[in-house]
This record gives sequence, structure tokens and C-alpha cells, in this order.
Amino acid sequence: MRVRRHRAGVLVAALLAVALLVAACASSGGGASPSTQPGASTATVPRSTTTTTAAASTTATSSSVTSPTDGPSVRDRLAVLTIDDRPSPVGTYRREDWPHWKDPDGNGCDARQDTLVLWSTTAATVDRSKGCKVLAGTWVSPYDGKVTASPADIQIDHMVPLAEAFRSGGWQWDAGRRRQFANDPIELVAASASSNNAKSDSPPNEWRPPRTESWCAYADRWVTVKATYGLTVTTEERDALGQMLDTCTLVSERWP
Repeated sequence: MRVRRHRAGVLVAALLAVALLVAACASSGGGASPSTQPGASTATVPRSTTTTTAAASTTATSSSVTSPTDGPSVRDRLAVLTIDDRPSPVGTYRREDWPHWKDPDGNGCDARQDTLVLWSTTAATVDRSKGCKVLAGTWVSPYDGKVTASPADIQIDHMVPLAEAFRSGGWQWDAGRRRQFANDPIELVAASASSNNAKSDSPPNEWRPPRTESWCAYADRWVTVKATYGLTVTTEERDALGQMLDTCTLVSERWP
């Protein structure tokens, strides 16, 4: 009888010890955390993905439209352009003060011929027997979508028109800077004669390509040129560029 009572006492003591141990572990935070138990996710909870329409548009633009080199987004570059709403620059614009269709890279082709080669969607045929002359290719005018195989149907548009460049800071440039600008590939676009003539020297708040699919690339290139050359924009011009950038998507077309 004493042996049985002794064994029962030992068993009760052991059970009491186990209960105290379990209680101690629970109170000290011991044991497996819910995030590390089998089947539980250990990933960090992401931030909210809710955005406004304007923010979504800006994100898409930043993803699809960037500077020619890895650098600030086009929105960032637009934001830092200097605003100048003064009506008149110093001096008078004269087209002859902006030498164009030169050969700044020395490859034997002037800037017009180089642009025709660059913008042709097929391999351009070039006659080099007497200098450099593009004879054939395939061109799609980005402004209105017109297609031609004849280089005679194409005009080379200055993205930022020379007169507009003059008004927005180029009035103070020397001849060398004006020559560089007038022949810079980032400034030249192969466009249909009708769209180029309609554009004339208008900024984006006065004229936009009739083909809205080109607005994103058009605004990106305009901002790139003005940022590269330190040219100013007006408030209305800046706002128009922002509206055109609102059309940007991840599949926006890219220009040469």
C-alpha cells in the first residue's frame, strides 16, 4: 500500500512539473511564432497598391519613356525646365543664322540624308557614287501615319522648331551652337510634308500631331531636346506636354 501511494505521489509531482514548465514557456514567448509555423507565410506585407489616376499615369510614363541614357524620367526632366513666359526675346529670328543639312559627324552624308536612313523602316538605298543621296526606303510619318517609299515625299522636321529654339533661349547662342542644334539627330524627325507644314514653328500648346498615338513619344522628344540644350518653356507649353505624357503606356512607341 505504501509503495502504491509513493508511486502515485511521484506521478502527481511529475505532472505538476510538466504543467509548470509549459506555463513558463507560454508566458515568456517561447515556442514557434505564428509566422514561422508550418504553412505560414514569412513574406513582408506589401504596401498599399492603391493609387490615383494621375499617379498611375506618371508611373507608366516613367516606365516607358526615359532619356536616351539611363537617367531621370521624362516627368522629372519636364519638372526642372525653366519657365519663362516673357513675350519677346532679344533680337530677330533669321533662319539663315541656323546652318542646317551639314555633316557634323563627317560620315559623308548630311543631316537630312542621315535622318532618312535612320527613320526608314527598311534598309534604305543610298547612292554614294557622288557624295550621299538616299534613293529609296520606307517611311512612316509619326505625326499622321502616312507611308511612302519616296524620300522626296519626306520633309525633315526640327522637333523643336528653330524659331521656337530662338525664342526659348537660342537667341543668345553663337553660330557654332546654332549649327550643332540644327543638325543634331535628336532634333530631327522624318515627317510628311503636310504634317510638317501644319506644325510650322508651333509649340505643343498650339499644335499636336493629329495621330494621338505619337503624343507620348513627341512630348518625350520635345522635353529631351529642351533639357539637353537648356531651353526654357512657357507655362502653357509645360502643361500641354504634361497632357501628352498622360497618354504614355508601357507599350508606347519609340522613335529612332
